[in-house]
Amino acid sequence: MNKIVGLVVIALVATSIGVAVYASVYSSTPEQELNSLSIRNEMGGFHNTPEEYVLNTALPSVPDKLMVYKVVTNVSEVEAASLAERLGLNGSIKETSDGEAFALRDGSQHHLLILKISGKVSYTNTSKTPEWVVESERDRPEGVPSDEEAVEIATKFLNDKGLMPEDAVLRKVVPRTPLIFIPDYNGKKEIVTLWKGVEVWFGREISGFPVTGCGAKMSVEIDGYGNVKDIYKLWRECEPYKEYSIITPEEAFEEFKRKGVDVRLRNVSTATINKVYLAYYSKCAGEEQTYLKPVYVFEGKAKGERGGYNETMHFVQHIAALQSFEE
Repeated sequence: MNKIVGLVVIALVATSIGVAVYASVYSSTPEQELNSLSIRNEMGGFHNTPEEYVLNTALPSVPDKLMVYKVVTNVSEVEAASLAERLGLNGSIKETSDGEAFALRDGSQHHLLILKISGKVSYTNTSKTPEWVVESERDRPEGVPSDEEAVEIATKFLNDKGLMPEDAVLRKVVPRTPLIFIPDYNGKKEIVTLWKGVEVWFGREISGFPVTGCGAKMSVEIDGYGNVKDIYKLWRECEPYKEYSIITPEEAFEEFKRKGVDVRLRNVSTATINKVYLAYYSKCAGEEQTYLKPVYVFEGKAKGERGGYNETMHFVQHIAALQSFEE
C-alpha cells in the first residue's frame, strides 16, 4: 500500500502541475472588448462557414434597449484578509510575487487565492478528508450527500462565509469521483478511487438575463463526509451604467451566418441552431473587463469531420447585441 500511495502522490503532483500550466495559459489569452458585431466562442476550435444553416427554434422577442453594466470589482488586501478569516484560515494574506493576486497557504491543506483583475476566488481544504478514504465505508456511494443535501450544504457554507451573491442561480449538481490508474508489476492496472463526492454549480442572472462566458461561475465541491473541499467563484461585481439600443434577433442571425461557426470540427456542412437568447458576456478570470455587455447566444449542433470521420458536435457562439457603444 505504501508503494501505491507514493505513486499516487507523484501522479497527483504531475496532474496538478499540468492543470496549473493549462489554467495559466488559457486565462492569459488576450481578448478585445466585445463591440461592433464581433464573436467570442469559449469552445475554441476551427473556424467554419457551413453550407447550410438550419434555424430549429423561434427567434426571441427582445426589448429595444438593454442596460450595460460597469464592472466595479476592486479587491483589496483588507477584503482578502477578511475572507481568509471567515474561512478560518491561519496566517497572513500576502500579495503574490507578480502582484496580480492575494494568497494564503495555511499549512499544506488550506489554500486561498484571489485574483485582483477579476476577483476570482479559489479555495481548497483537504484537511477534513482522510488522505485515502478508499478504505472507508463512508467512501461508498450511499455515503455521498444526495443532490438536495449537497445544495443545502453548499448554500449554507456560502451564506455563512459571505460568499453567496444575490443574483446566483442553481444550475446543476454533478458527481465527483476522482480515479487513478496504478500499474502493477505484471503490467495490469489497478483502479483506485481517491474519494467520492458531489459538486454544486451556480450560474448568474442579471435583470432576468443569464450571464454567459467563462467568467460567471461558482462551484462548491463536497466530499462523501459532507465537508466542503473546494470553492471556485468568478463573479465580477458590477453596477448599472447606461442603456443602449440593440440589434434585432434577425440582424444577429444574419451576422452569425456571415461570421460562421467555431467548433472542433473541419468541413462543417450544417449548423443547426436549437437555442437563441440574450445574455450578458463575462470574460475569463485572467482577463480585464470594464463592462458587461449584452450578446446574442446561438447554441446548436454542427455536422462536420473529425479525424477522418463524420461527427456532430455542440457549439455555443456569441454575437454582440449593441448597435454601437460609446462611453
